[in-house]
Amino acid sequence: MSYEQWSSWVAGPVASVAIVLFFMMLLVHAWVGIRDVVMDYIHPLFIRALILILAGFSLLSCGIWLARILVRTIVI
Repeated sequence: MSYEQWSSWVAGPVASVAIVLFFMMLLVHAWVGIRDVVMDYIHPLFIRALILILAGFSLLSCGIWLARILVRTIVI
């Protein structure tokens, strides 16, 4: 599949909504998994909070990066 074919497929309404929902659920699933492991195995409150904040910002950054890619693909 060429880039032009892929880009037109991603720009379609069904595919773009499916891709956005998939990656939103993937990031939420990652957050829940990281949160559960950290809460189960890291007991000092400060370290737990720091790791959760860093993980949250990392996952948020991944989501923003994905949004930029999708917006550029759909707009171009």
